[in-house]
Order: sequence, then C-alpha cells, then structure tokens
Amino acid sequence: MLVFAAAALAAAACARPAAAQMTGLHLMSPVTTVSASGSSDLQPGYCRDIISGNNSRGPYTLSWAGIPASREMVSVNGRAALRGVDYALDYAKGTITFTSVLKTTGLAKVEYPVDPERCTRNAVGTNVPVALDLYASDRSSLQLTGLYKQGAGQSENTGGVLGLQGKTQVSQTTSITTALFTGMTPEGGDSRGGFGDRSAARFGAASSLGDVKLTGSYVRAGRAFSGSKDYGIAAGQDVQTYGLSYGPKAGRLSFSSGYQRVSREDAGGDATTSLNHSLKYVFAPGGQFLFTRTAVGSGANGVESSAVTDAFQIDSALGTKSKVLLAWTDQTSASGGARDTSSTKVLKVTSSLVNNVAFNAAYQLAQTSAKGAASDLDVGITAKPHKAVDVVATFSGHGSDQSGADNSGGIRIAAAPNARLKVSAGLTDRQTEALGLRTRDLRLESQPFDFLTLAGGYAFTDSGSSTLVAREIAATATPSSYLKLGGGYKTRDGAGESVDTAQLDLTLSPWKSLGIVAAFAENPEDGKGNVGYYRSKSLGLKASIGILGFTGAYAYKDEYMTARRWFQTQAGIQLALARATQLTSGYEYSETEGYGSSSRRISLGLRRDMGDDFNIWLTGSRTDTRDASIENDPTYEAQMKLGVRF
Repeated sequence: MLVFAAAALAAAACARPAAAQMTGLHLMSPVTTVSASGSSDLQPGYCRDIISGNNSRGPYTLSWAGIPASREMVSVNGRAALRGVDYALDYAKGTITFTSVLKTTGLAKVEYPVDPERCTRNAVGTNVPVALDLYASDRSSLQLTGLYKQGAGQSENTGGVLGLQGKTQVSQTTSITTALFTGMTPEGGDSRGGFGDRSAARFGAASSLGDVKLTGSYVRAGRAFSGSKDYGIAAGQDVQTYGLSYGPKAGRLSFSSGYQRVSREDAGGDATTSLNHSLKYVFAPGGQFLFTRTAVGSGANGVESSAVTDAFQIDSALGTKSKVLLAWTDQTSASGGARDTSSTKVLKVTSSLVNNVAFNAAYQLAQTSAKGAASDLDVGITAKPHKAVDVVATFSGHGSDQSGADNSGGIRIAAAPNARLKVSAGLTDRQTEALGLRTRDLRLESQPFDFLTLAGGYAFTDSGSSTLVAREIAATATPSSYLKLGGGYKTRDGAGESVDTAQLDLTLSPWKSLGIVAAFAENPEDGKGNVGYYRSKSLGLKASIGILGFTGAYAYKDEYMTARRWFQTQAGIQLALARATQLTSGYEYSETEGYGSSSRRISLGLRRDMGDDFNIWLTGSRTDTRDASIENDPTYEAQMKLGVRF
C-alpha cells in the first residue's frame, strides 16, 4: 500500500515578513509548513496553522514566533481545546504542546493574531513522507520508507532520508526489529561527509520467558544523519540499551532494571552510562511502596562526573475517603572533585471525611548543600454548606534561606440563589519581607431575560503604599437569531493605573448568505490582567450570491503611546466554476504609519476536487512591500498542492 501523505512544490523569495502575509492557511507536519493564502474566514490580522500529528504531544512549531499571548483559538480534530487543559503554547518561541498524543491521523487548528512588526517567521520546512510495504506475512514484514525534506533548517540535511524497516517474529515470545536509513544529498548540495556519516542503523530484540521480559537494542547514526527528529535517532551517537523486567499479572511484587551506554563522536568517543532499578510492592488495595535508583556516570575532556538518585514513595488509601502520599528523594553528585548533595521530602494528604467538605494539604522540604533549605506548604478547603453556596479557602506558605518568607491566603464565596443570578466575593492577602498586598473583590452575574446577560464587578487592592480600585460592567444581548451584541467597560483609579477599558462587539446575519462582524476596543485587558495601551476597530463582511462569494475586512489599530497606527484592508471573490471547482482571488493592503512601511498583495487560486480521494490546489501571489529604511523588490510566490489516497 502506497501512502502519499502530502505533496508540495513552492517557490518563494521573501526579504522580510510583510504585513500582508498575516493571513493564510499553513499545512504543518512535525517540521513542515506549506502555506496557501486566501483563507477568507479568518479575522483580520490573524494566521491559521493546521498541524498534522506525529504520534507525540509535541512541541509542534507554528509559522510565527513572538505572537500575542492568550488570544489564540485552538481545536483538535474539530473539537475546541482549552488552554492549560488540552495544550500549552509558548508564545515567544511559537510552539504548541498538547497534553494528549496527537496521532498521525489527527489534525489540530491554531488561529492567532500576528503583528509583522513584532513577530518573526519560524524556521520550518516541507516534508513529503512515503511508505511502501515490500513484504508482509504472519511472521515478518519489510517496509520501504522515504522522507523528502526541503528547507528544514541549517541543522537538517535538505534532501531527505531513505530507509528499510523490518520485523521478524522468531517465535511466539521473541521478535527482532531492524532499520537502516541513509540521508539523500540534494543535487548540487553539500554532501556533509560520506555514506556512513549520513546513515543510521537500529537493531532490537525482545523476548519473554514467562513473567520475565528481556529487551536489547543497538542504534548508531552518523554525524550528518538528517532524520534525527523524524525517527528518534540522535546524530553522531552509538547507543546500547538493555532491559530486564519481572511483573506477574496477579502478583504484588514487580521490578525492572535497565542499562544504557551512549557514545558521542563530537565528544571524542566519551561515553555516558546510566543504570536504573525499580521495585514496586502492592501491600494493600489502594496502597503501594515504590523504590527507584538511578546512577549516571559520564566522562568528557578527561573530567569524570557521576550522580546517584534514590527515591522512596509510599501512597495509600486511608479508608474510602482519604489518601496519603509520602515521598523521599536523595541525590549525590560529584564532578571534578566537587561533591553536592540534595534531598526532598514530600507529604500530601487529601480527605473528604465530612460530607460536602474536601481537604487537601501538601508539604515539601528541599535541602541542598549549595542553596540551603526551602519549604512549601499548601492547604486548600472546599465546602458546600448549601446546594446554592460554594466556599473555597486556601493558604500557601513558602520560605527559603535565600529568598525569605512568602505567605498568602484567601477565601472565596459564591452563591447562586436562582438559575439567573450568581454572586461571588473574594478576599486574598499576601505578605513577603518586602511586600504586603491585600485584595477584595465582588462580582455579580445576572440573566434577567433569556436574550440578555449582565455582569459587574468591583475590586480593591491595597499594597500599603498605593491603592487601586477597579469597576467593570459587561453585557451580552441576543435580541434575535441574526443579531448579537456584546460590550464591556472598566475603570481603574490608582497611581499609574488611571486608565479605562472599553469594548464592543456586533455580529449581524440577517440572511444566511450575509454576515457582518464589527468590533471596537480601547485599552483592552488580557486574561492575565495586562492592559494594552491602544485603540482598535475592525469590520468584516462575508456574502454569497449564487456561484459568487464575497469577503471583505478592515482593521485599524492606534498605539497612541508610541505614535504608531496600523491598518489593513482585505477583499476577496470566490467563483464556483463547477460543483468541485472554485476560483479565488484576493487583495490585501496594509500600512504602518510612523514607521513608513506598507505592503500590497494580490493573489489568485484554483481548487479542484476529483472525488473523495484526489484534489489539486494552485495558488499564486505578488507582494509589493515599501519600507523607508530598505530597498524592497516585489515578492512572487507560487504553490501547488496535490493530495491522493490509495
């Protein structure tokens, strides 16, 4: 079976990120970006990345780095994803990591705003993977794999990798796996060494003797092997790994041991060895004891270093409503005659002995020979004295020989007397050796009518030397199925914080074929409480008449603190030439006043779907960029995407 995962031919020359390039569609594999502009359903100034999984959580690289925080929209396989729950995004690096494995059949969509004056393009490239089954039987299989790599970065050997991977089931309990890879050098490219430097090999065996399992593997890769990220084989290393484990299904005792030796060419053949032991004993239902020891030794440039870590852990259920965890870790390390020691002790207790009351506490004490001692105590109580009332109380105490004490505590009460009204109030205090901070807040949420939701809040913060008072009100109204209004206003009174925040959003869709979106914001505040000192407004339009589709957008941003104004205008037309053929055209113009830069982009695209198994997409564009500080030439970009499935 031949699987053609993706095909992309791109010709692009770009002197710098242009403002007109901020919207587009990007098809990404672990190290792949294939862009095709002309996406008409994006908000002005936004970029969309489509990520194809590689059976890992990531991190996956986005098209841009340095993106604004907490303004992205993420979905996984069509389901909306939550920040901090389903994924974590590094805004500075432009990478996203999922909490669950994203399979090779999975797709994630990430939409985020891009400011070309502050954001930078990430160095990502294009991969075209191919897999062909050469032989398959009940006991053996052989597969040819290929991976074409284009523009994957300086550390990758542009050209790709060819490989053979096989597996043989010697017996019911023993199997052998082999893999051979070689890097392809592009025509006219740098060979980066001989065949051995560009190649890699992996051999492995696994066998079971009753409840005992034995494993072993040997991996070697040349210093110029270009498939390190794709096949999990580090370039320039020899790795030997052996493992032994015992774990009967119905037994209480299990253990495992592992040994690994890593030799590196770039370190003159110096090696690192590691030895791991693990012992687990289940002494009762819901209770177990775990001991692990890890010993690591290495030698580089004639300097020997070692580290030994012992860890003990006991966790047990105390009845049906309480649990306790006790952990102790000791580590001793030595390098060049110097010796360091550290230890960590942890105690955690969770309990719900009283109905509608939950208690949790955690205490940790860490001691090191270099930094002294540091302790952390966290206590939380959650109570529900009434079905309409929730109470949460917390306390945290942190102290160390280096930074001193840092204690904080708070209580929050929330009440919902009926389905249309919710009131909450909170009190928090924080005290350090240099700071005393006290916060009081009150919030009200109400739904007087089915089409109207109101919210208001008041917060008072006192740091001893200054105070800050914040008041806010927000409303959302849906008077009809085709109209939605939302807005909010917040005032702040205090030293250096006398600034007001306002926002207004409108969505209008009087007919199925017409949609209008408008937004206004002044000094908006993000989810972390950071205020942006600018004014922005935007207007978007989407309409369709028969075989014709129209899109338009206008966005304006005034950063009055820096005397910089930015605006962008977009227009697009989509023509359905046939049921499976669509012609698209687009025009974008953006300008940044105060910096003397602007860009103008014209694009044309054609998409043709041939059944469910084949499609072709052709796009072309010209971008003219003007910058007062440098000389700019027009940028031309052409792209063809093919998709076929057998």
